[in-house]
Amino acid sequence: MGNNRAIPRGTPWGGAMTRGRKAQSAAEAALPLALRRGSVKEIPMASGLPYCLMIYVTGLIIFVAVKRMHARVDGPAGAAREARVLIRELRDLPGNDVAVLELWILSSHATWQHFRILPDLPYGEIQISP
Repeated sequence: MGNNRAIPRGTPWGGAMTRGRKAQSAAEAALPLALRRGSVKEIPMASGLPYCLMIYVTGLIIFVAVKRMHARVDGPAGAAREARVLIRELRDLPGNDVAVLELWILSSHATWQHFRILPDLPYGEIQISP
């Protein structure tokens, strides 16, 4: 005769399965860095815009696109190669004297690389942000 006691599904010992800590999006991880630079407006992913943060600094608006990658990129050329579509979308935005475009890359080792995208450079070239 067996034990008729119901064992909850999930793990062999009857405990509930958990998925662990919820993954943090790259945009969420970028928010504290952005707040150190100025006032921030978060842009919802559903907006369809290539940037997810707008940072308001005296005299400037910085449009920040954030991308997560498995490894660090090899300088501006590597960033231009790995994020070419995102960079093209950023460069398609109407520019002016107070708008700055930046690409922030988060590696799986939780390290950041910041690049400023200059519209007057040839396609595929970007500059490291100061």
